[in-house]
Amino acid sequence: MLTLQFKTALPSSPRAGISDRDRAAEVESSSLDADVELCKKLQTYLEYRAQRLEPPTEFTRIWDRFYDTYTSRIMAYLRKSELPDADLEDCVQSVWAEIVANLVRLRFDPRRGRLSTWVITLARNRSVDIARRRRRVSTGLNEKMIALVDPELGPAGACELQSTRARVVDLLAEFSEQVTELNFQVFHQRLIEGRTGVEVAASLGLTPEQVRFRLHRMKRKFRDVLDRSRLLSCTES
Repeated sequence: MLTLQFKTALPSSPRAGISDRDRAAEVESSSLDADVELCKKLQTYLEYRAQRLEPPTEFTRIWDRFYDTYTSRIMAYLRKSELPDADLEDCVQSVWAEIVANLVRLRFDPRRGRLSTWVITLARNRSVDIARRRRRVSTGLNEKMIALVDPELGPAGACELQSTRARVVDLLAEFSEQVTELNFQVFHQRLIEGRTGVEVAASLGLTPEQVRFRLHRMKRKFRDVLDRSRLLSCTES
């Protein structure tokens, strides 16, 4: 398996008079120098791509090694952070979108840490954002959302509205664990926040047609969650 690091040849035997601390500092310095060189080559690759030009083979190979190596590292980190499996793929793609957007203009300073630290920091920030959104299930439910859960609830059922809202919040928390973050955001923004399809599309980088398609699927899946909840309630009673 190819590794990302550009290895620097080290002496075959320790040099006399060099302490372990000094030797470790030399190795770290070599690694940081390799990071600087790697960053420059990755930026060159992205500059070719931005101009719709085919990068030289050397830079393409370097990018491919970088992508393969860090995709594995990002996935490993996200799994350790206990990100739900349903969100892993979307989160990895989101991290890579940030890497590509920021790396091309990154002024890499080796005194502030390794390139790997920068990448994992992006992954951590993204996973924190997703976890925060998961916990922030809105209670500002509009009439469309209430009707989706209880279409029989009419004007005379105002006294039942509060318990219905609480039930919806619980169901949304369960539902959010079963679908991807992107699909949940389509569902949440369209039905709960009441945004238009065009607004949701602009917010999430989708087309209005993709929003409609995803929303249709999510409504069907939410009804499945609702049906299971009703069945469980009947069984327990």
